[in-house]
Amino acid sequence: YEEAVRLLANVPYDRWVSDTVVKAAEQLETHYPLEVLSFYRSGIGPTDRTAPRGEYARWAQIAAKMRHIWVDVMRKPDLWIAFLRELKAQSERRPAMEASSARVLSDGANV
Repeated sequence: YEEAVRLLANVPYDRWVSDTVVKAAEQLETHYPLEVLSFYRSGIGPTDRTAPRGEYARWAQIAAKMRHIWVDVMRKPDLWIAFLRELKAQSERRPAMEASSARVLSDGANV
């Protein structure tokens, strides 16, 4: 497991990361949630800059994985809500980002 965790620490979660790495991260979620969260967070680009809609949709999918760890694995929904508030604050002037996020992150309307 430690070797896989080291790999996640050194590989950013970008659109070119292999499915094998993503599947390995999913398998490590219960044993190393903080490390996997860090890996997932690396996949959400600089939210203070404009990006293509497809990129926003990809970020929303990654945020959904982060939600799963905080809410289902770690049982700390307050950390998820704090992250979601931060993400929403950064996307206020980006309607496309908000729209992409709203489709994937259903509890976003409640924040």
